[in-house]
Amino acid sequence: MPKPVRRNFVPAPNYAEAFLGRVTPLELPLLDALERELRRMTGVTVDREDWHWDQVPEHLKITFRVVNDKNKKLQEGRSLAELKNALKGKVQETLSAVADDGIEQSGLHIWSFGELPESYEQKRGNYKVKAWPALVDERDSVAIKIV
Repeated sequence: MPKPVRRNFVPAPNYAEAFLGRVTPLELPLLDALERELRRMTGVTVDREDWHWDQVPEHLKITFRVVNDKNKKLQEGRSLAELKNALKGKVQETLSAVADDGIEQSGLHIWSFGELPESYEQKRGNYKVKAWPALVDERDSVAIKIV
């Protein structure tokens, strides 16, 4: 953030603490929430282009950590996209385990399975796994698959 803008939020740790006390997690994207709360606290509007993330020291950047149902770290990193890519196989494995619990069917010729839910949720350890069932054309029959 440029110094003329940044000086409105000194001491920064106080504003950070106030922000954390005022914001509802996951209500808005981080920057939207931060800009809104800084404006409410000071009356100063921070423009989106004032955030210079490339100038933030590495040790201050967000570290994303993915844990399993026993809270054991599976992977961590600073790039959410890289984490998603690295864990794609594990996610597919988990979805397959959910699918094995009965929602997936194949070789269907008539609608014998009731209403197809928009989503399918199952608890795995301490976490809920949400998946979306879909009808899949298998040429001579139809299947219900998790996507």
